[in-house]
Amino acid sequence: MASEEIPKEDLANQTEAPTPPDTSSGTTTEQSPKMSAFIVGYTGEVGKELVRQLAKTNTFGKVLLIGRRKVEYKDEDIANNPAIKQVLVNFDELEKSKDSFEGVDVGFCCLGTTKGRAGKEGQWKVDHDYAVKSAELAKEGGCKQFHLVSSMGANSKSMVFYNKLKGQTEDDVKAVGIARTSIYRPGGLMCDREDFRLVEWIGRKTLTPMDYFFPGVITNATSIVAKAMINNVTKTTDSPSETFEPKGIHKLGTEQ
Repeated sequence: MASEEIPKEDLANQTEAPTPPDTSSGTTTEQSPKMSAFIVGYTGEVGKELVRQLAKTNTFGKVLLIGRRKVEYKDEDIANNPAIKQVLVNFDELEKSKDSFEGVDVGFCCLGTTKGRAGKEGQWKVDHDYAVKSAELAKEGGCKQFHLVSSMGANSKSMVFYNKLKGQTEDDVKAVGIARTSIYRPGGLMCDREDFRLVEWIGRKTLTPMDYFFPGVITNATSIVAKAMINNVTKTTDSPSETFEPKGIHKLGTEQ
């Protein structure tokens, strides 16, 4: 049954989760074990930034990068990080790799492709089918939080294919019923892509002044989106699902 969506634009009802006790002095009780996480879509722009930032934090004791190809990282913070492990899977037969999702506390889903690269059917398969299946296996494995990168304008009833795709993905991921589902709808993603796309490059250049003077209105830097997702993990909420629009993402992602 789909859980009720409650937008969190102002984040007013969120509070910081309790911090595990500090055992450095040896006088407190045993410290709670660190959480574990997985990332699907770690080669995309938001996913890459998420990996970079998690490699520099102590939020998780284990981070599984679940994907179809191995990445040779030049960044030593990632390459030499004992907490980060790559797990290769076939997304078309993801059920065969369900053990990779077992016992993981938090799931990050940054999956996405373009219609130009994969075609309409291929884009639906990657953005929707793979994301929903990941959520299903995550719940089956005991996942407590699922953080999904969607898009501004997502609406399952939209006549626009991309907006409908993202909206339907949101609806179906929430319907999986993980205890907490957090959805992020960024605006235009501001980053320097490794693969050059002329139309997107022109769009980013056009939006750069808007992003500088009015951040979070219709744009979000990928670094801010990743930071928002990480910051949100340690917050508590009474809602089973929450949706962050660009302004909410910017606010959450710029918290210290």
